[in-house]
Amino acid sequence: MLGKKNDITEDKKTVELFLLIAEKLKSKPNYGATLHNKALFFVDYFSYLDTGKKISKFKYVKQDYGPTPKPNQILPLRENLISNGDLEMDKKPFWGQLQQRYVPKRDVDDTIFTEGELDLIDEVINGISDLNGTEISDMSHQLLCWKIPKYKEEIPEHTFLLSEREPTEKEINWGLKMARTHELGNS
Repeated sequence: MLGKKNDITEDKKTVELFLLIAEKLKSKPNYGATLHNKALFFVDYFSYLDTGKKISKFKYVKQDYGPTPKPNQILPLRENLISNGDLEMDKKPFWGQLQQRYVPKRDVDDTIFTEGELDLIDEVINGISDLNGTEISDMSHQLLCWKIPKYKEEIPEHTFLLSEREPTEKEINWGLKMARTHELGNS
């Protein structure tokens, strides 16, 4: 809606995460918007798996090339950063295509992140930074949370927990214990 504040552009941690990922990836020749968007997703995905909450306030949707932040969130944030002079969008040729690259124009305030969050961000960046857009998209397509929603549908956070692997005996016993503790399944 016009005139309505976008809470994403006001959320300092989300803004700084956007810039921090750009800062950490900017020197990579394969870095472009696709890798940036997937880094945001995987940081939030693994944060949710580890802590039960995401680092950013982004909501993610199913797109052709994998999960991306909702366009009505990431585009205003990006435009706000550009208009404030905090970010520049650079376009460079890469393997016959024009690659969009986000380049921070100011220092990132990483003091708002916990040590655990910074470690997770580094772990994700180190794990994906050498992948190109196709490779990172293919990787995201393996996740059930991407497979289940319809095209352009929001990906519910709880689906981050879904897996196709068989649970271990320890996990089954824990689940049964929790069900008994919380009286689930009893009529």
